[in-house]
Amino acid sequence: AQLNLSTLRVVGASHLMTWQLKQPRILEFVFENINLPDSISNEPGSHGFVEFEIQPNSDLPLGVTIKNRAAIYFDYNAPVITSYVTTPIATSSVSDELAFEPLTIAPNPATTLAQIQLPRPLQATGTLRVWQADGKNVHLAQLPVGATQWSLDLSAWVPGVYWLEIQSEGLVKWTGKLIKQ
Repeated sequence: AQLNLSTLRVVGASHLMTWQLKQPRILEFVFENINLPDSISNEPGSHGFVEFEIQPNSDLPLGVTIKNRAAIYFDYNAPVITSYVTTPIATSSVSDELAFEPLTIAPNPATTLAQIQLPRPLQATGTLRVWQADGKNVHLAQLPVGATQWSLDLSAWVPGVYWLEIQSEGLVKWTGKLIKQ
């Protein structure tokens, strides 16, 4: 009852899939016949992901923590249960101007270098965080006031999908997805 289901938006996925909201408040994603290779023969190719966004209810008090986890089913095997992820409510609302605003990343897919373009200059210092689809952090950088772009050297990164987030003034300002070939 802490999330506003009317704001649920499926943003992307690594493969074709279908989804449905089941009761009680379970979001189900189904990837039919994606045939991922095993992680030993092709570790980067063994990854799949789904990305969705949902806003908390506007009446949640500051300090409330939302807990979530996933059950991942492979074929007919028992599910793999992930650890809980907790999201503290740090602000009472998110500006419509900033909600779901993407970063411009080029080239994308990229091999050795990617340029990140911010929609507007940072008004305060910011933090760029990059993580792999499995949640492992791979890059953290401080961005100065007034920054409008940033370069990422990808030469040491393994091929795969990466998520980017720029935070400033305690809020996530922009997000993006980068594919490293």
